[in-house]
Amino acid sequence: EAQIDGSGRELQPHGTADFPCAAYETEDTGFPWHWHEEFEAISVLSGELEVAAGHPRPRPSSGQAVLLFRARRTRSSLPGRRYKECDIVFHPHLLYGSADGALWRHVRVYLAEAAAGIALPDPESAAQIVSACALCAQKPPLYEFRVREALTHVFCQACAALREPRGVRVPAG
Repeated sequence: EAQIDGSGRELQPHGTADFPCAAYETEDTGFPWHWHEEFEAISVLSGELEVAAGHPRPRPSSGQAVLLFRARRTRSSLPGRRYKECDIVFHPHLLYGSADGALWRHVRVYLAEAAAGIALPDPESAAQIVSACALCAQKPPLYEFRVREALTHVFCQACAALREPRGVRVPAG
């Protein structure tokens, strides 16, 4: 059952303070539109879904993925269409560490150029998301590092899908 407040914010915690990341497999839930502070990487395993993020709205289908950024509305099934997805919801600090570090400076430059979500048509990004979800479910030793590596790959693919940031240079430390 979705825990969503009056503004549409999802209240369910994703992961723990130690590892702010959680994986889910969803099938035809009709999950209500919502938003959360975390990033969300979605890999469509079968069917098609519409992501209410930006214009045009991404409509990934089987073998495709989308990366959504915080404070954005997320997915919904298309009327009369079935789908299955695996998704991973994670705090962006998992990618860039502290907000005063070099990695955050890179991330914020690309986020300034990004829409609410970025479609990732390459099958490698979808496979990385599936791998991260499986690692979260199985929790082998040191899985957190491998999940972070997979999500970093997905984020880099999303950045590559964006046009080069307009005359913006990554700020120096």
